[in-house]
Amino acid sequence: MLRSLTLCVITDPKLAPGRDHVAIAKAALAGGADMIQLRDKAGDLRELLPQARAIQALCRSQGAIFIVNDRLDLALAAGADGVHVGQEDLVPEKARRVLGAGEGGENQQGFGHAGERMLPRAGRGSRADRARKR
Repeated sequence: MLRSLTLCVITDPKLAPGRDHVAIAKAALAGGADMIQLRDKAGDLRELLPQARAIQALCRSQGAIFIVNDRLDLALAAGADGVHVGQEDLVPEKARRVLGAGEGGENQQGFGHAGERMLPRAGRGSRADRARKR
């Protein structure tokens, strides 16, 4: 699934002052991103959830994949396609059980840091196939 992706943009308002996650995602998708990763470790769930849901809707409309960095609660509440977990985060096996990721539902390629993983949600293959055909 991830091998066919060409551009993953990580939304982080600290790196783009004056722009929220949704604005960053809109610009990224308009520029050709096929995966958006929402990254906000310190944000409040109640403030992030509407933004995450908006990004998920944008990604669905563009055939892009949406994942959340480190925040399993936010990924589940927003209906994200997956969650990225690092070495210091939730044990991947437990995250996979909560997410409903299938066998082999973990990808360690392309993240650049040993031990980091992207755990996709089960049953999301059709969107990944659409993203590949774009």
